[in-house]
Amino acid sequence: MLLRARVVELEELVARDHAELERAIEAMSRWAPTADQRVTLDAARLGFAAHAEAEANILQRALVIAPPMHVAARLLERMLGAHATQEALLWRLARSVPNTVEWVDALSALRASFVDHVVDERLGLLPIVRELLAADAYQLLATSYATERLRALAMMSAVVARTRARRRTAHP
Repeated sequence: MLLRARVVELEELVARDHAELERAIEAMSRWAPTADQRVTLDAARLGFAAHAEAEANILQRALVIAPPMHVAARLLERMLGAHATQEALLWRLARSVPNTVEWVDALSALRASFVDHVVDERLGLLPIVRELLAADAYQLLATSYATERLRALAMMSAVVARTRARRRTAHP
């Protein structure tokens, strides 16, 4: 019996990342202050950064075939802008105390930005990219996305490990 590997679509990989961030937003929204909120925030920031970098890298490369004024190019710019906003809001959360007004405001703004971003990608950018590219080229985007995301996570993990090592040697 020959088993056939299931093909994972780009939309599915991106949706998984979005679901992960959505779960993190919900966990950080709980009013009982816990250390888990900080751990969740750290994990969300790391996962988001890897997602944003991978998505930007593969979609920018894929859309070089689109004319500058094509709707896909405009949607890509909108996606990059949403990622910048979300990164700034995650940074703001990292510098605020959980369950304060600043925390709740930043979390609410992150949730709103995230909801708009997910709709833009799911109903706009990704279907247009699928239409623009040949089927085999589009399928390669999923592989490229997964590879880019893992590369970004590995690179960030190495930076975190070096920073922790320096802190330990500076404060024995």
